[in-house]
Amino acid sequence: MSSLTQALYSANSLDQSTRDISLRTLTQLSHADPVAYLLNLSDELGNNALPYPTRQLAGLMIKNCLINATNDPLLENIWDRLTPQMKFKVRNNTLGSLASEDKNIRMASSQAVATIACLDISQGQWLEVLDILITNSTNLNNIFKISALRTLGYICDGLNSKQIDRKNANAILTAIATNLDQKVTDVEIKTIALKAFRNSLKFISQNMQNEIERNLIINLLCNCCQDANIQIRIDSMMILCDIMGVYYDDIQTNLNQLGILTYEIIKNDHEDVAKYAVEFWNQAADEEVERLKFENKPYRKYMETAVASLIPLLLEKVHLINEDLDDWTLYKSCASTLGCIAAIIKDKILDYIGNYIGNNLVSDDWHYRAAAALIIGSIAESLNDSVLLVNVVYRNLLKLASDSNKNVRQTASWTISKICEYHIEAVYNSKNINDTLVHVFEGLKDIPKICIHVCWTIVGIFSYEGYREVFNDQNLRIVLDNLLLAAGRSDIKSLGNELVIAVWASIIKIFEEISDVFNGIAIEKLDIFLNNLNNTINVPDSMILQSQICSVFHAIFGKTPTGSITEEVANSFVMIIIKIFTARGTVFEEGLQAIGTLADNLELRFDKYTSVIIPFVNWSLDCNISSICRSALILTGDLTRALGERFASYLNDVLQKIFNVFTNQQLEFDTKIRAIETLTDIGAYCIRQFIPYLPNVMKFINEASAHSLDFNLEKNNPEFVEYLIELREAILNFYIGITNGFYGSKNADILYEYLPEMIKYGLTILQSPFSQSSDFLGSFIGFIGDIAKIYGSKAALFLKIPEIIQLIEINKNSEVQFISETAVYADTNLQII
Repeated sequence: MSSLTQALYSANSLDQSTRDISLRTLTQLSHADPVAYLLNLSDELGNNALPYPTRQLAGLMIKNCLINATNDPLLENIWDRLTPQMKFKVRNNTLGSLASEDKNIRMASSQAVATIACLDISQGQWLEVLDILITNSTNLNNIFKISALRTLGYICDGLNSKQIDRKNANAILTAIATNLDQKVTDVEIKTIALKAFRNSLKFISQNMQNEIERNLIINLLCNCCQDANIQIRIDSMMILCDIMGVYYDDIQTNLNQLGILTYEIIKNDHEDVAKYAVEFWNQAADEEVERLKFENKPYRKYMETAVASLIPLLLEKVHLINEDLDDWTLYKSCASTLGCIAAIIKDKILDYIGNYIGNNLVSDDWHYRAAAALIIGSIAESLNDSVLLVNVVYRNLLKLASDSNKNVRQTASWTISKICEYHIEAVYNSKNINDTLVHVFEGLKDIPKICIHVCWTIVGIFSYEGYREVFNDQNLRIVLDNLLLAAGRSDIKSLGNELVIAVWASIIKIFEEISDVFNGIAIEKLDIFLNNLNNTINVPDSMILQSQICSVFHAIFGKTPTGSITEEVANSFVMIIIKIFTARGTVFEEGLQAIGTLADNLELRFDKYTSVIIPFVNWSLDCNISSICRSALILTGDLTRALGERFASYLNDVLQKIFNVFTNQQLEFDTKIRAIETLTDIGAYCIRQFIPYLPNVMKFINEASAHSLDFNLEKNNPEFVEYLIELREAILNFYIGITNGFYGSKNADILYEYLPEMIKYGLTILQSPFSQSSDFLGSFIGFIGDIAKIYGSKAALFLKIPEIIQLIEINKNSEVQFISETAVYADTNLQII
């Protein structure tokens, strides 16, 4: 028995240590000779004399090896290293195993064959495998047929729509469709064919655009939706949901047929099928909400056509609430669809559901009470008439939040949180805040799921500025004390971190909003939070909690008056955060951000901590995780503003790491924008020490400027539109910051040579086709005034030009006050040069 055979065999042992040894052996064999390892695995798979589990594992290892599931550098692109003869052998061994007597081997072989086929077909190779599989999909032998269909499904899942030509796509579709005919009664064949069909949907766009072919596809699926087997009906309905999402524009003429089918299923079929019939309309509503929002695709009004007949159907089923509120069920699908309908027709939905809600909020049957509350919560975001909503239902919802049935309490609590999220002003104006707080205090002691909802209710309560008219020091302390008690619940981790996050999110929200008004309370609670944070050191699974508590410190340090944080608190926080970083062996973004706001608050007093913090800053700036690197960049800017020239001794290392951010391909685009903003802070507050680095900095800024003007970036990736706007603003702010940094400096002439290019950039951005905000316009005009003030007559050559004179003259009369004032400022400074 070869060492590979023995390792594969031992990997199925019941003994953990034996399995560990076999895994190490397999890893060693793969590293010693990856190509030979892959070839030998295929021999193991194809060897009928070996035990079934050994062959099955060999097939799975082939797949994992080819896709490099472990991200092992030695296995990267291993398929490309095989000779044509070697590839031929591996293909034959895997393909031949599709006919194995053992089902598990066949399934593993399907994955291996599909993985090879996806690698090959994408490069125009081994196209004959499709012919083999298509032929076998109609074989009289069910083993051949099932293996072929399963493998075709995997291949379709692994390739994109451009990698299979129309001829092969049609052949695959025909092979699958043949096995979905009403005459086919084998449930396994139909189930696997439906999975393959679902994976092939991306290849049928041309078929869906052809009315005859589309009708055949829809009819085929409609027939499958009426199959005797419930799983066949479920799978078929799921495909129709996908078709609505992918081919919304193509099924307009089939909508009536699909409406009749789905309505019948919703009325009379099993709940597990009916929820996907509802989901079909939910998918249509989701698509139409997106089209109304972005207006870049035709809006065909499917839902407006269906609402009058669909909503009564949904209301018939939405009360079928079971005891387990976690599963995705028919009633949740009904409520979600009603929410999407509301997003389309807004307050008109009340015409269809008003009576249902009015009758059932006070029903004797808890299912109907919960259903009425669920509907209100589902449509709350889309309703415009906040006053009507709150005045009609809110008092009843508060009563339901104390219902004897926990499902009613839970649903009502969720709905109240939604109303407080979207209609909080109406809740305040209706004088219901005190009663809402009574509900909150009761809910914080209720079961964890209800406690979560009331925490989000608190977030809503403090999202409205009017809270200051209701809350004073005393009742604010009561809210915080109740939240801190909830944070110490013995079952705080019973739902993973969901309750932890909700409790602390409400505490964070309060301090984000109240710290500048009730800063005494914020500072008073710091010792409690220091103790909470300290208690997490070396505690397993405490990362989420540490992040949440650090966000509280971030809010308090950032909102309380500058200099209000005592040295004792600062010492304790820095000591604890360093211990946590060390214990975790890494940093986390909330910790870095809290340090930054502490530096802002302490200003020069923070200098004593810089030497112990800077190693973590440097490590984070080198990190390839965008969120951590971005937080480190923000912290670097905070340190620069707080310490000014005292930060200069750290600049050499820090700047080199920031330069590396620009060239690091693993970091996200917005991290590089943040790097420019950090350079702005350094240039503004450490200009004397920054001067030697200016040529390199301007090189990176010029490259960024060129990217910001490249419209191909927007065309190739629409998501870049917002990023490019942010980039242009960051570049202008850098120019402003660096210029102001030189103000009053004897070295101001060093920047002089860059000024024409900086001015040209701003003028370019203000022209069509770029669209800039009034903030950008005002900033650029102010920038012109700053240059004139700092450089005087030296700048006349590139400031007193028609484009600038005209820009300032036009905007002196702007209706936007700060623009007109800035234009007058710029004009005054231009007049004296």
